[in-house]
Amino acid sequence: MSSFAKKLKKHFSSLKRQSFQSFEKIENEASFTEDKSFISQGNLKQAESLGGMVDKISISEKLENEASSTDKSTISQGNPKQVESLDNMVDKISTSEKLENEASSIDKNSISQGNPKQAESLDSTVDKISTSKKLKNEALSTDKSSISQHNPKHVENLDGMVDKTSTSVQPENEAYEASSTNKNSISQVNPNQAESVDSMVDKISISEKLKNEVLSTDKSSISQHNPKHVENLDSIVDKTSTSVQPKNEASSIDKSSKQTRSLKKSTSDKISTSGKPIRCKAAVCRGPSEHLVIEEIMVAPPMPREVRIRIICSSLCHTDIDAWKLKNPTGIFPRIFGHEAVGVVESVGEDVHEVTEGDTVIPTFVSDCGECEDCRSKRSNLCSKLPFRLSQWMPRYETSRFTDLNGNVIYHFMFVSSFSEYTVVDVAHVTKFDPSIPPNRACLLSCGVSTGVGAAWKTLNVEAGSTVAIFGLGSIGLAVAEGARLCGATRIIGVDLNPDKYEIGKKFGVTEFVNPGNCGDKSVSQVINKMTNGGADYCFECIGSASLVHEAYACCRNCWGKTIIVGVARPGSELGLSFHDVLHAGGKSIMGSIFGGIKPKSDIPILLKRYLNKELQLDQFITHEIQFEDINKAFDLLIEGQALRCAIWMNK
Repeated sequence: MSSFAKKLKKHFSSLKRQSFQSFEKIENEASFTEDKSFISQGNLKQAESLGGMVDKISISEKLENEASSTDKSTISQGNPKQVESLDNMVDKISTSEKLENEASSIDKNSISQGNPKQAESLDSTVDKISTSKKLKNEALSTDKSSISQHNPKHVENLDGMVDKTSTSVQPENEAYEASSTNKNSISQVNPNQAESVDSMVDKISISEKLKNEVLSTDKSSISQHNPKHVENLDSIVDKTSTSVQPKNEASSIDKSSKQTRSLKKSTSDKISTSGKPIRCKAAVCRGPSEHLVIEEIMVAPPMPREVRIRIICSSLCHTDIDAWKLKNPTGIFPRIFGHEAVGVVESVGEDVHEVTEGDTVIPTFVSDCGECEDCRSKRSNLCSKLPFRLSQWMPRYETSRFTDLNGNVIYHFMFVSSFSEYTVVDVAHVTKFDPSIPPNRACLLSCGVSTGVGAAWKTLNVEAGSTVAIFGLGSIGLAVAEGARLCGATRIIGVDLNPDKYEIGKKFGVTEFVNPGNCGDKSVSQVINKMTNGGADYCFECIGSASLVHEAYACCRNCWGKTIIVGVARPGSELGLSFHDVLHAGGKSIMGSIFGGIKPKSDIPILLKRYLNKELQLDQFITHEIQFEDINKAFDLLIEGQALRCAIWMNK
C-alpha cells in the first residue's frame, strides 16, 4: 500500500471511531430513559413537525449514502478538475456529519411531553444516522489508488482531500459554488464519468436542501408547553452556523501558521552554525612584514566562557604594525592581527551569561573578569585572573581557535584577532553596547582612543587649569589631548616632527606646538621648561621610545610633576634613569599606563555616552575607510603617516 493510501486510511479510520463513540453515547442515554410515554402528550403539531424532521433527515441520509457510495474508480483518468469535485464531495459529507451529530445530540427528554411514537421515531432516526455514518466511512475509504493512474496530480489533490476533511471548515456558499463546477470539463475520456458526477452532485444538493428545511422548521409550532424545546433548536442552528469558518478567517490562520514556520526556519538558519566550525575569510600574515593574504580558514566554536563574534568593522593600530614587523624568535606566524573592532555575537560557549547571540560588542585586549581582587578594585584595571600578555593563544586554554583548510594552526593576536570575518574571544574581553552607535566610531574604543583619553582621565585625573605636554601626536597622543581637554587642562603642548600635526592637534585641544627639528642646540625638555617656567604638570610619552621618556621626565615639574609612559616600546627596551635625578626631583613620579587605566565593562559605556552627548570627539580620528580586501592599503597609509585611523569594513 502506498504512503498516501496509508495516510488516507488512517485518517478515515479516525473519523469512524469518533462517529461510533458519539452514537454509542446517544444510544446509552436513550436506553436509560425509563418512560418515553411522557413525551408530548399535548401538542399534535409538535409531533407532526418532528415526524417531518425525521422523514427529511431519512431522505437526506439515503441520498448521501448513494452519492458517497458511487464508484469513484470510474471517474476520469486524465483531468485534474475531477479531483476538485471529489474534494467538494468530501467537504459536504464532512459538513453533513457535523450537522447530524448536532441533531442527534438533542436532549430527547426535553422534547414535548405527549406522544410515545415520537420517542420511537427519534430512536429510529438515531439508528439511521448511525447507519449513514457507517456507509459514509465505507464510501470515503474507497480504494483511491484506482483513481487516476495517468496523472500524478490526482494523488497530490487527494492528499489535499485528507486535510480538508480533517478541518471541515468550508463556507456553505463555497460548497454550493463547488457543486456547480462545470461538469462538462470533467473527463473527456470516459462519457459515463460525467453522468456519474452529475448524479452525485444532484443527490448531495437535494440532501443539503432537505437539511436546510429541517433547520428552518418553524420553532413556534413545536411544543407550546416546554420553552426548553426552542432553546435546544436554537442551539442546533447556532452550532451549525458557527461550525463553518469563513474562508478568509481560515486563510488568515493558515497565513499566520506559515509566518510562524517561516520565523522558526529563519531563526533556525541563523543559529545553525552554533556549536559548529565556521569557514570564513581572514587576512593571514605568514611572515614578518609580509603582505596579508585573504584566505579561507576554519574558526572553531567557542569553548566555555568564550564567545564567537562576527566582525563588522575593524581598524588598524600601530601595535599591529609593530608586531607585524617582528622577526623570530619574538615574531610568531602565521597569525591574524587586529585588536580594534566591533562585532555581533554569533554564538556563546557554556557558562556565558553576560552576552547572548545577536548582542553588539566591543572586544578589548584587556580583560575584565569582575571576579578577581584587581577587577573589583577601583585602583586597577589589570585583571589578575586573566592578565594581559602578548600571547598567541586564547587566555584560558592556551590553544587556538583558528586553523587553515589543511588543519594547521593559525595564531591569535592580543586575544582579539579582528582581521577575520569571525573570531573567538573570551567573555572577559567583550563589552556589550548600544548598536545604534556607528561601528567605525565605537571600534576606536577597543584600544587607541580609550588608551589616550583614559591616560589623562583615569590614570592621572588631570586637574583643571593644569599644563600638559604630549610627546607624539599620533592617534594615541591626540587621544591624550582630547582627554586632557575634557578634564579642563588650559595648556596642551604637542611635540612632533611632522609640522602638519599642529593643525590636526588643534581639533583635539592642542594649544601649543614644539617641533624637535626646530629647537636648534636645545633639547625639547629645555624648550618646554622655558615655556612653562619650570616644567609641565603632566607629561605623556606616546611613541614607545626610551629617549623620549627621558625627555618627558626632564621637563616634568619637580615635586608634583608626573610622567606617564603610554607608548609601546620594542621588546627588550630599557630605561636608564639617574639615581640622583630621581632622588632630587622632590617627589615627581614616572609610571606606566595600560589601556589608559580603563576598566572595559564599566568605563567604555561612559565614553560612548559622552560621544553621544557630543562631548567626546571620535569622528575626527577616522581619516580613511576601506574594504576588507584592501587591508594592505591600510598598512601603507599608517606607515607613511597619512592616516590616523583607517576603518576596515568587512561587508559594507
